[in-house]
Parts: sequence; C-alpha cells; structure tokens
Amino acid sequence: MVADDLCNGYRFCEPADGSGKDPMERLIDRYIHRFPCPARATIEDRVPRVRELVERSGARGVIFLFQKFCTPHLADYPALAAELKNGGIPVLLVEMDESGNIEGQLKTRFEAFFEIIGG
Repeated sequence: MVADDLCNGYRFCEPADGSGKDPMERLIDRYIHRFPCPARATIEDRVPRVRELVERSGARGVIFLFQKFCTPHLADYPALAAELKNGGIPVLLVEMDESGNIEGQLKTRFEAFFEIIGG
C-alpha cells in the first residue's frame, strides 16, 4: 500500500499545515484545502486529486474498498474507475458489510489483482 483515501488516513493528514499569519488562519486554510471527501466534494474536485495521488505515489493499481451502502463513495466510483482505467491503472472494487464473512473471497480476489499489477 502506497497511499489511501480514508477519512482517518491521508485525507485527515493532507495538507500537513495551512497558510496564514496566525494559527487560526492556518487551521482554516488547512481545513478548506484538505483532500476532498466524497461526502463533501464534487466528483469534478475528486477525480484530478485522486489521479494525482495515484501518480505521485507510484501506485500500480487501486483497490476501492467500500462499506456496503456508503452512497458518497459508491457514487464516486464510476467516474474515478473510468479515469484510472483510461490512464492504464487497474482497479478492483470490493464492498464489505458488517458481517466480515468474506475472508476467503477477498483473499482470492486480492491475489488475482496482485497478479494483474505484478505484485
């Protein structure tokens, strides 16, 4: 794993700080310019940022791991997947529910995906 798009991962940490004369201005600037969340940003804002994250990180593939029925993330998926596929980046969609009873299925799907990306 070279990057993520998690609420409590990269999106929480990027950017590391903001601009401004005092701490409050820097905090506000950081909050306004942080990595866009699918629940609070348009797909037009997210596509270039996700594409840049993939390019900058050197990712050879992208796994979209969604909680089942997470509408904002699922709504973003078609546009993000199409953009990445057009750029030659393989993608894998995995939906999980609260039961977590898909370990064997996930292992098989991940192994196949890793073979595709040469990992």
